[in-house]
Amino acid sequence: MSAEPIEFSVDGVRFRMVMLGGVEARGLALRVLRMLGPAAGGLASPDAASAGTMLGILANVSEDDLNAVADALGKVTEMQVEPGSDKWRALTRDAQNVLFRGRLKLQFGWLGQAIRGQLADFFG
Repeated sequence: MSAEPIEFSVDGVRFRMVMLGGVEARGLALRVLRMLGPAAGGLASPDAASAGTMLGILANVSEDDLNAVADALGKVTEMQVEPGSDKWRALTRDAQNVLFRGRLKLQFGWLGQAIRGQLADFFG
């Protein structure tokens, strides 16, 4: 797969993400499948970033697993700080804490789209 970033929007906020390396992607896939079990198929749906879908999927996910996935995806994702600007910020844990303050729906939307993008060939 290309090293070109994947760009996507959630609630009007733009993100760009590069693909994880093969070993990291394999680890992400395994962790996501263990976390979600049969609900993992929900990530392949077009409404994967909706709040209802994410709440249903995340009902039994541990905070440690969620943090590990967000940290892994944050290392390869940037968020546009201001609409229409060239200012992008890497989504480190500290940046997630600031940029997603009061924006939980956006945070879970980003997670859903980022997981979907990273594992697109796996979920078909």
